[in-house]
Amino acid sequence: MNSKSSKRAWVVFVGLCIYYFVAFGLLYSSFGLFLTPMSNDLGISYATLSLTPTVRVLCGTLVTSVVAKIYQRTNLRFFLSAVVIVMGAAIFLLSRTTQVWSIMLLYAVIGVCCGLSLYSTIPMVLNQWFKAPATVISIAIACGGLGGVIITPVMSNLINEHGWRMGYIIMAIAVVVILVPISLILLDYSPARRGLEPAEGIKRKTQNVTMSLAAQNDTAYNKGNLIMCAIMFFFGSLSGGMYMHISSSLYTKGFDAAQVALFISFYQLGTMLFQLMPGFISSWIGPAKVAFISMPLLIAGAIAGIFINSGSPFILIVIVVMLMGGARLFTAYSSIYARYVFGNVRFDQAFSKLQMCTLAGAASSSFIYGGLFQLSGTYALSLILSAFSIFMALLMIFILRTRVDSKKLVK
Repeated sequence: MNSKSSKRAWVVFVGLCIYYFVAFGLLYSSFGLFLTPMSNDLGISYATLSLTPTVRVLCGTLVTSVVAKIYQRTNLRFFLSAVVIVMGAAIFLLSRTTQVWSIMLLYAVIGVCCGLSLYSTIPMVLNQWFKAPATVISIAIACGGLGGVIITPVMSNLINEHGWRMGYIIMAIAVVVILVPISLILLDYSPARRGLEPAEGIKRKTQNVTMSLAAQNDTAYNKGNLIMCAIMFFFGSLSGGMYMHISSSLYTKGFDAAQVALFISFYQLGTMLFQLMPGFISSWIGPAKVAFISMPLLIAGAIAGIFINSGSPFILIVIVVMLMGGARLFTAYSSIYARYVFGNVRFDQAFSKLQMCTLAGAASSSFIYGGLFQLSGTYALSLILSAFSIFMALLMIFILRTRVDSKKLVK
């Protein structure tokens, strides 16, 4: 591999880090902040507005299976730029709308755009540019969590001070002004299009070599493994879907806007730390063991969240909120685990299918958690469900690891 290949690979990596910092902070983390003020202002029930992320994610799911083919056949830079412009226009129109049907329609458009430009972009692109992509994928996705730490409190204060309509306008402008130049200048889908080779990535002497061994054995890509990975992806995203309701959950506990903004920062910090962890730790102990280290903490955080109230010690709230944010570990972990099981050669084929299961879980979670709150007036049941979902994801990882090891696909 020549130095030119390496330099361009790291340019793409930096571009995706910045891209996801903005995209995750605005388009993943901030949409939940709009639900309560929109409900109060427009007189639309919270449960109804909870359908908006469901519509968004479901529409994104519909196009996820073809993203890899689209990326292979188009110029990624121009394609992403066009999609981002359409998405920015849809977000801007949200600031002018008052009807449920138009809100749902615009969220559908945003969902399609997210499916084409966000949900699978980092794993699919970095898997092309790096021979050992686990660590760089984790870092890039963790930059999204960092974006949530910084951007979400800013958006929360902006909405509280100037209203949700101005929040959408600012979001639309930021999405277009920042993401389009990044797409045009820094991103590419594959090094082969430039006559280059993949870069090595971040390696250590203790690098776990199983990340590519599955690619040498076609039996790794079988129906049983795919189904169990799909179940794991579904439950992992179902638990992480609580993020759409975390701000509303804190409001129901009696916290004021300033306190909620502070706690959201810690929530996003937990998101960032847990998304950063898989790539680094899996290099030493393997992706499967990452789950056994992190999952008990996340289950404890989800369960303990039931008992948070305005009289709880500050440090307890911070710890629990950070662990709840850690449930979004699966954004980074799922792609790394798919590479572990299916290898590089089969990655795009498997990941496009599995990502649909991830999005289905995320879409279901918003509707389920919002509906449970509407029925019970509390998020206690939602947090129990979130903890159960993490447990189920852990169980699937354990079973799948046993299957893979028993067939000696990895050692």
